[in-house]
Formats: sequence, structure tokens, C-alpha cells
Amino acid sequence: MAIRNTKRELICYKETGLDNEFNQASGRLNTLKKEYKEFSNIAGSRQKLERTQVNGFDKSISQKSSIMGNKVLQEEAEQKAINAAK
Repeated sequence: MAIRNTKRELICYKETGLDNEFNQASGRLNTLKKEYKEFSNIAGSRQKLERTQVNGFDKSISQKSSIMGNKVLQEEAEQKAINAAK
């Protein structure tokens, strides 16, 4: 799924109050951003962040998404570590 589509989903989830779905989409957005950054570095080109902008994805949603996305990714990493230890 693309970064812009995920941002649109986040806007809808925030407006409808679907917190669990918002958290999962936030984790997905952080992963997509990370992959795009790595891809740009490998390709030797700059990130074209203007192509990832979405109308309505304001600072409030961005901050909440970033915080929740990091939390979701951290929880997933901890779960993988627990499963690997078993």
C-alpha cells in the first residue's frame, strides 16, 4: 500500500474514532516511510516528500500517527523477540 493511501486511511480512522485501526495504520505508515527512505538512499536519489503529501493530514494527525506508529512497531519487535526466545 502507498504512503498517500495510508495517510488517507489515518484521516478517516481519526474522524470516525477507530483507534485500534488508527494504531495499526500508523505502524504501517512508519514502515512505509522507512522503506521509502532506504530505497531513496540505495537508488542515490533524494526523497520526493512533496509526492507523499495528503490534504487534511495535518500536524495533529501526523504527530499522533508518529507516536502510535513507533509504539506499534516497538511492540511487534518485542513480540518477535519473545517468540524467538521460545
